[in-house]
Amino acid sequence: MIMRKNLKTVMIGIIAFFIFNVIAFGADSDYYLMRNDHDTLLIGEIISMDENEIVIQAMDYIISAHDLTEGATRNQLRPETARVWIRGDERMSDLHVGDYVLASLDHEDCIECAFVVAHGIYRIALIDELDWQMWYVETGDTVRSAILSDFVNQGGTLYI
Repeated sequence: MIMRKNLKTVMIGIIAFFIFNVIAFGADSDYYLMRNDHDTLLIGEIISMDENEIVIQAMDYIISAHDLTEGATRNQLRPETARVWIRGDERMSDLHVGDYVLASLDHEDCIECAFVVAHGIYRIALIDELDWQMWYVETGDTVRSAILSDFVNQGGTLYI
């Protein structure tokens, strides 16, 4: 009887230990976008596009103050023009020539030196005509747009 009670107490203790001490972490593409997990994060204008490629003329770059790649060999590139190869599963139908975009890109080692999408390409809109650094990132989700907009407008110093 006492043995069974002690076993029950030990089992409850073990279960409680795992319930209260197991920590799970999750991250989405915005987490990685806001922590430099790409080769470049740029703001630019789409100057040409077709079904296979988007060409973006860079205007500005964002390097997050909170860096996942700190101490690693990954560099934050600053291309003047980025040729972005479009994979079949990426939806770019809502982007057009002349749109301003926030683009998280990885450099693809190839002859053409093109980029691929790392954590998304998002259309951005100018909020204030007098201050070109006031952007609104359009994601289709109001909260997500607000977070990314604040991150962009604060030059990478804000993160969640």
